[in-house]
Amino acid sequence: TFFEPPEKEFSVLFPNIELKGKQFDVEPEDSYFQRFSENYTAEIDTKALKESMKNNSFKISSILYLNIDDILPQSTKSGGLSKDYFINSRVQSTTLKVNTSGKKTDINVSIKMFFPPKEPNGDLKTARCVFWDYHKGG
Repeated sequence: TFFEPPEKEFSVLFPNIELKGKQFDVEPEDSYFQRFSENYTAEIDTKALKESMKNNSFKISSILYLNIDDILPQSTKSGGLSKDYFINSRVQSTTLKVNTSGKKTDINVSIKMFFPPKEPNGDLKTARCVFWDYHKGG
């Protein structure tokens, strides 16, 4: 189930995550902007929210995972070759849940996130940006 915050705007800090968000019951007056530790940010501008929400209430939640790189493998095998990888930033996600009262609604909102690198002098030629592909499942 989706997190049900006790307040309209919330911020929760645990040893392994930072969770921040906001519930909107009416058209927003300002953008959704959250700043986490170490200058990580998540933002959705006001115009996009107003155009997409059209009289629906909605909730936006952003999570910054503080230590997920400690539990993910640092190397993989591909075609018999071992490759070393590392996560060069914290892992962050933002979700938008819209209460559409059962009506099918198309939502098109761009979420801007900023991820400062842990190792700023890394090789950009070999760096890879990754994201979760929900269409593949799993």
